[in-house]
Amino acid sequence: MFDMRWKYIVITFLSLFVVSVGADAAKQRGAAQNNSLDKGYRGMADMGFTIGLGGDAGYNRFGFSSTHGYQVVPSYLFIGGGVEADYYRDGSGFAIPLYFDVRTNIDVKVSPFVDIRVGGSPTVIKGFYFSPSVGVRIPIDKTKYGISIAAGYSFQTGSFDYYSYDTKSVVVDKEKMAGLHIKVGFEW
Repeated sequence: MFDMRWKYIVITFLSLFVVSVGADAAKQRGAAQNNSLDKGYRGMADMGFTIGLGGDAGYNRFGFSSTHGYQVVPSYLFIGGGVEADYYRDGSGFAIPLYFDVRTNIDVKVSPFVDIRVGGSPTVIKGFYFSPSVGVRIPIDKTKYGISIAAGYSFQTGSFDYYSYDTKSVVVDKEKMAGLHIKVGFEW
């Protein structure tokens, strides 16, 4: 049953990504753009792997995220929000954190950035989410599209509910899951 839910999450994420890129491509068609990030709507989708630090199983995980918001200051300040789907390789479950995102870029051709995500997950693994990253954005031609590569730190508090046959009751297990991540993304 868990495998089917994960497949639905991935299919939904990819469908939303394709629809939003298609809508933005229609808007951009025929417009000459430079390599800077203009004021207005901006979207990002990325996928990555987190190597867990500590914990019983290390909490290695794969993740996909979709972030949408507004480029407030052209080429420098983005504010938005998003959703991430993380699948924990040890089989302990998945987390779907909802987050607030702030990103700042330096306006050069291959643009370095700092990204900070703060939020929480209301799903199977419930808890606080924090993920700072540093990376580079590589523009694609003279459009607002780009490829991003980032490395950073991920922290998720987790609250797992399970039935204990020893105590014959529901037990709440709390964990702090931290790790180093690498992500590759597409921006529009």
